Amino acid sequence: MDGDKVKESAPDCASGAAEPTKKQDKRKRAYAEFDVVDKKSVSAEWQQEMDALYKYYKEVSGHQLNPEELSCTTNDSIIACLLEESSLSCAKLTDGIYKRMKLQYGVTESSVRTSVLNIGRRSSYGISAMDVNGLEDESDSSLWCWETEDLALLPLHLRSSLSIRRTARKLIHKRILVLSGKLATKDASNACSNQNSLMENAGEALDLDEIRSIIESKHKNDDDIKTEAQDFQAIRKAVKKQQMMVGHIQTEKNKKERELRHIYEKTEREAKRIERENKRLKKHQEEEERAKKKKEKEEAELKRKASIQKQANLMERFFKRKADSNIGSSDSHHMERTTCSKSTGNIEELAVAATSAMDCTLCKENHLSMEELRM
Repeated sequence: MDGDKVKESAPDCASGAAEPTKKQDKRKRAYAEFDVVDKKSVSAEWQQEMDALYKYYKEVSGHQLNPEELSCTTNDSIIACLLEESSLSCAKLTDGIYKRMKLQYGVTESSVRTSVLNIGRRSSYGISAMDVNGLEDESDSSLWCWETEDLALLPLHLRSSLSIRRTARKLIHKRILVLSGKLATKDASNACSNQNSLMENAGEALDLDEIRSIIESKHKNDDDIKTEAQDFQAIRKAVKKQQMMVGHIQTEKNKKERELRHIYEKTEREAKRIERENKRLKKHQEEEERAKKKKEKEEAELKRKASIQKQANLMERFFKRKADSNIGSSDSHHMERTTCSKSTGNIEELAVAATSAMDCTLCKENHLSMEELRM
């Protein structure tokens, strides 16, 4: 009886142990199916983010600069503007730059290529093979981009924005590498360990939303800085304009002072000239008056002498007519004196002698007529 019971209980135990095993298998299959679905969902999200990163990359690259509009003067600055953010291969980029610069003196295709390699570098911000030609490869997945080594060759007002765009490309590149690593290892046998390491890297690499937020914040700060700089420039310009106005006013004031001083000096010179002229005129008038008086005196003297000479001539004629007349001793005496005076040439003495003789004659010869006297 006991043996039969043992035999009957053995199959019951076996069936009881088989039921949990079936449940575990079902649970494992369910987990496996869920894991596959979850992996597909995660892979789709990663691929979607990869596509969004590639799209966002186009927003922060490919901006072409025009050297003519930016007033680039040197060959290096022109080449720097033309290669910045270009995705072309080295050969195509060199050919394009040479066509724009070939009319300049001393520019050859080889010199342009040398300058391109010295001034710029070509970097991949996507996924590229290890043995790819970094200068000539043009695959879309590599996201090739030329960048100027020295930002000082580029215009000053563009340097900050270009630097921010470079930062965005670096963050995009880092995130793309993480996502591509996840997608490449999702079906591998050691996916679990690789995924753990990639998750650690993913923690360091920012996702697209975080990258956008950082870049927008940088652009905002850059705009604020530019606004502050513009405000400062406006204030500086206003101060400079005010200083120029003050300087202009001071210049006008100095000019007016010089003009007034010139007018004053001119007036002083004119007053002195007038004073000298008045003195000269006064002196001239005095000289003329003295000359006039002297002339009048000389004329009066000449008239007096002429009158005396006339009287002498009259007396001479008178005595010639009366030469035969009987004149007294006093008359002879007077005549001798008159003749002597005439011989000496003293006209005044002759006139006095003649006058005396005439007086004597008139006194003694009362019978002389007026006609005889006129003769």
